Amino acid sequence: MTDTKKIRKTAFVMYIAVSLTLLWVVVSNVRGLVLQGVGGWYGWDISIAISTAVGGLIIFPALIISFKLLHSTKSGISPFNMKNVKRLKTIAVILVVYEPYFHINQWVFNTFHPIVIDGMTFATYSSNSGIVFAAGLVVYCVSLIFEYGISLQQQVDETL
Repeated sequence: MTDTKKIRKTAFVMYIAVSLTLLWVVVSNVRGLVLQGVGGWYGWDISIAISTAVGGLIIFPALIISFKLLHSTKSGISPFNMKNVKRLKTIAVILVVYEPYFHINQWVFNTFHPIVIDGMTFATYSSNSGIVFAAGLVVYCVSLIFEYGISLQQQVDETL
């Protein structure tokens, strides 16, 4: 099996995975907003809806760009082009931006909407442990490798 067939098969599998993830994100966010609307909109419900929407607006473009990148690769177009380098860099920036948003969002909810049970206040914490930030840096490094590979290919093409 040639390398391009492996790349296209892998891209197809990832294309399906990203498509399903994209569908899940849209459905779960819409479902959450509809359920909040049915129960009545209170001040904290609106802030949760806004927070969910902002988080979705940050992550959703990364999924769309991933979808486009994998679709172009699945379609047989070489993944080594400047359009894909730009897509990878954009995904990297989105991932790096999402990590601080996540921590700020958590701090805001623990400060302004703490969980109170039997008069005791609880704070909830969940962490990505910097994984999303690190993934953004890795994706950025991969984009630089692609960019360097493209420049090397152009140099080879010019010398022939």
